[in-house]
Amino acid sequence: MDTDSSSRDPQTPGNRIRASTEPPDFLGSWRWRLPAPFERTEDWKARVAQQCEALARHTASWLRPGQPVQINPDPRAGGGDVSGRMGTIHRLCSPVFADYVYVTFAPQGREKLSRTRLLTLESLTPIA
Repeated sequence: MDTDSSSRDPQTPGNRIRASTEPPDFLGSWRWRLPAPFERTEDWKARVAQQCEALARHTASWLRPGQPVQINPDPRAGGGDVSGRMGTIHRLCSPVFADYVYVTFAPQGREKLSRTRLLTLESLTPIA
């Protein structure tokens, strides 16, 4: 594991990693955690651990509660169109769903209450 003092893995405090701006290629497939057909258990566990580390590297510099984000078009978001809206990361999910976060949106138009949605990391763009 590479070390860098400028970023931290949000899921495991104290674990230093290098941030990457390139999204992992397995994002976009909600089945990336499932074992492949005929994959040995040891290989599956090693692959998932490696993919979790790649996900942590991609989001290490910006994934934290309170971070403003903009939503990219995501057909799986469901429950109304949130594409293009800006929101704030409300909270992170457990390590089991490390590629999802809760995003809170301020009321817009005729909405009276703020909304919180569970969205994939690939549908988010951090706003500096």
